[in-house]
Amino acid sequence: MNEKKRETWKLWDAMFTSGILSLLKDGEEAQTDDKKFRQLVWQLLFGIIFTFLLFIILAIFFY
Repeated sequence: MNEKKRETWKLWDAMFTSGILSLLKDGEEAQTDDKKFRQLVWQLLFGIIFTFLLFIILAIFFY
């Protein structure tokens, strides 16, 4: 069971790290391209709203 937990955390860590690196790369490209900047802002806004709603739903079901 403990080994399975480690594998799960490795997967989540890889996904998180990949997401952060992708965000940094996109941010660098967005500095010179207005279209990419707007797209990045919308993606971040959507991500924040989605995360907020997810936490609200989880709080309702598990509280």
